[in-house]
Amino acid sequence: MAFREKDYLKRQLEEAARAVARILGFKDAGRPDEARAELERSARSLLGVGMDPLGRVDVGTAVGLLRSRAAAELYAQLLETQASLEDNDALRERAKAIREA
Repeated sequence: MAFREKDYLKRQLEEAARAVARILGFKDAGRPDEARAELERSARSLLGVGMDPLGRVDVGTAVGLLRSRAAAELYAQLLETQASLEDNDALRERAKAIREA
């Protein structure tokens, strides 16, 4: 993997960590609507597509649309964050399936 690619992936992972922290901060502050809005903004920024469109397709199609293992991992992290917001085990299972695909 080229240096530039590693640097790009590192920056993406750092931005994902900051996004998750913002989302969970809204959740902890009792602001669930803002947490969901931040989740959607973060997905669009990090992945180039929102959570809703990715959630409408099967796992294989979602991974294919994301086009890289790193993007799939970012999506899985955002799914786990969404699962935490909604206390939704199905989203946790989808995150696991994304990682295994």
